Amino acid sequence: MSEAIAGRGAPIAQMTVRQYLLLAAYNAEGMQNLGFAWALLPALQRVHGRRGEQLGAALARHLEPVNTHPYLSAPLIGAVAALEAEGRAEQAARLKQMASGPLAAMGDQFFWVGLKPMAALLSVAALLAGWQWGFLLFVALYALPQLVLRAVLVRWGQARGREAIAVLTRADLPGWTARLALLGGAAAGGLAVGAGFQLGGVPAMTALPALSLSAYLIVRRGVSPLLLLYLAAGLCLLLAAVLPGGGPS
Repeated sequence: MSEAIAGRGAPIAQMTVRQYLLLAAYNAEGMQNLGFAWALLPALQRVHGRRGEQLGAALARHLEPVNTHPYLSAPLIGAVAALEAEGRAEQAARLKQMASGPLAAMGDQFFWVGLKPMAALLSVAALLAGWQWGFLLFVALYALPQLVLRAVLVRWGQARGREAIAVLTRADLPGWTARLALLGGAAAGGLAVGAGFQLGGVPAMTALPALSLSAYLIVRRGVSPLLLLYLAAGLCLLLAAVLPGGGPS
């Protein structure tokens, strides 16, 4: 690998910071192309110089339309930078186009269908249980991990090159998504019971096993835990209307 990129100096740090702004210049024609090229620019400048025809040609290659999951763009940016440093520009452009779709699908399912609803459900359940700092669960389970993961994945993608993308595509992210969804379903059941306890008193706790099991089985049949979150919120509003003076004794 080229010493220009293998040094892991300023280009890696700059690319790491810039990839957080991938969607800042999202547009209908090129989608994430401007953000991707801007994140990659420090590495391209290290390889081709800060100006000139070679740099212009490299930027033009990476201004082609691209659309992937913003979190999993991190290893792709790193891998593309590594290929550019090795002088394999065509392979870099081809990897970006071929890998962006699968990474988008995996990222959408894992982060936005599995992890985010699960973290939100657990956080709301903690708030209903009386822990006023329950929102910190969401920060700990989702907000901070994705920020740290994206920083790590840029460096990892640069170090492993195309192999990093192959490892991600072979990873069992759909399996982990299913596990997170089941946990979110159980949390939705607990959320509904917590609402009943807060508004209806101790007898509402008798519904805990039935509601938790029902939520688990519903998610097993493919229903999104995010939908369960909306249903649980609706149940809270219904209980508040029916039992305005309710609450634990």
